[in-house]
Amino acid sequence: IKTTTRFELYLIKKIVKNNKSAFLVSCGLDYMTLKFYTENKEYKSIYQPFIESPSKEFNWFYYYFKKGHVKIHKYIMSNFNGLIPTDFDYLDAVKNYPIFSGFIPYPIDLSKLTFKELIIKDKIIIFLGINKYSYNQKGISYFEKALKLIEEKYLDKVEIIITNTVPYPVYIDLYNKAHILLDQAFSRDQGYNALEAMAKGKVVFTGAENDFTEYYQITERVCVNALPDVDYLVKELSFLIENPNEIIAIGKRARAFVEKEHNYLKIAEKYLKTWKENLT
Repeated sequence: IKTTTRFELYLIKKIVKNNKSAFLVSCGLDYMTLKFYTENKEYKSIYQPFIESPSKEFNWFYYYFKKGHVKIHKYIMSNFNGLIPTDFDYLDAVKNYPIFSGFIPYPIDLSKLTFKELIIKDKIIIFLGINKYSYNQKGISYFEKALKLIEEKYLDKVEIIITNTVPYPVYIDLYNKAHILLDQAFSRDQGYNALEAMAKGKVVFTGAENDFTEYYQITERVCVNALPDVDYLVKELSFLIENPNEIIAIGKRARAFVEKEHNYLKIAEKYLKTWKENLT
């Protein structure tokens, strides 16, 4: 609820008191996920860049281990009816809790995201949108280094657009022009930024680890699994630049994937089903 822990606990208790059932959606960092990351340092997560290079950007991590917040966590685990993770960055961290209620993906309203088949006329446009507040968490430095090498290698074939903490309308206007979008390098699955770009038919470098591809039974790429590895990123970008038809094909599959797995009406039905099954 993003207030003081004491007042937050008061509000959560009020929610429990005034509702027959209460569910927690795991869609961001909390005590459970951070604890799991710290205990599994080899697990691909936003905790890994903190291990490599601690900075002020990560100061908020410590909040989740404070006594007041742990108290809230214990209360929720004892009094809520269900716990629902929304992507594979959180699933492993919460699946063994007694109130785990199954996995439900993010909902996307596709009516607001127009698909346009990618057309490559002259240059392939690559977009990197930087937010200074999550620079290290998203592995932006790896993308920046890879883009410098790509620019040198394919000077006449690519146009690179980089923004840094710009207003959202400016960000969207520039990213709409792109064929390829670089999202994040420390994720296992896609967040909203990646999913919305995929819905528009972009080729997105984001999380697509084995647990993601196995769950959805993906045999052809709907996005590119990004890694904090400059040579790997250069190799993947080079392949797409030299095979522009693959950019168009991935863009089409990306839209089809979001339509199939993230349609907001279908996701709403899953929430209702889970709610009814776990009513007290």
